[in-house]
Amino acid sequence: RTTTTTTTTTTPTTSTAIAAKTSSGVPTSQAANRGQSEAQSQNATQQQFPPQAEEPQLPPGWTKCLDEASGRTYYMDMEQWKSYWTAPTYQHLYFSRRSDQQGRAYWVDQQGNAVIYEDDPDWTRRADNQGQLYWSCASTGYRFFEQPPNSQG
Repeated sequence: RTTTTTTTTTTPTTSTAIAAKTSSGVPTSQAANRGQSEAQSQNATQQQFPPQAEEPQLPPGWTKCLDEASGRTYYMDMEQWKSYWTAPTYQHLYFSRRSDQQGRAYWVDQQGNAVIYEDDPDWTRRADNQGQLYWSCASTGYRFFEQPPNSQG
């Protein structure tokens, strides 16, 4: 017996469905349940699953959700209460915390371009649904994680 593998990928999610059938058209799991001998089962081609795509890193304040009605993944901006079918892009910029001569705490990006004072009323310190701390500016929509996402400390 031969085994064929059909792969179907849906967009925009990264989920992949795989179905394997014997040459008679009966799904391999059903054929095994119908008393196929062990020798026949051993001769069947083993089903190969594609590697799992790495989950995209979501920006601060975003979460991945499942639409139960369709089974599709969607992405929710928890600050703006807006949802999207496609994942937002995010590139982490490294910020470091410093203090000025008056003792006021501020954050500066790795290029030294952005300086954000913690006492600025436009900026709010928040935690996402995984406990990662980040800063958010309501007036500009700019956000950054205090630590690289999924890092320790």
